[in-house]
Amino acid sequence: MNLLIQKFLSFSWCKENLITPFGFEKSSSNNEACVLIAISNFSDLSKIGKDVKSAIEKAGFDCLFIEENSLKILAIIEELEAMQSYRNVDG
Repeated sequence: MNLLIQKFLSFSWCKENLITPFGFEKSSSNNEACVLIAISNFSDLSKIGKDVKSAIEKAGFDCLFIEENSLKILAIIEELEAMQSYRNVDG
């Protein structure tokens, strides 16, 4: 997830827009990996959905948007950031 955020989105952008990739699932349509993306408000998809979908497709994946509580999204992002910081220190 960190690589997707770093390469195609950004941690700050994800926080500002309350959206984050958080897992993978096999797509029911083609049985390939699909990125699960949490978004706090489905109405925001009209503004940012196309950009997110395009970024995820550049990484070679389909995506599935799931509406989630904004506090949970921020917690996921903070956990991913902490893991990234740990890797940078350990690295």
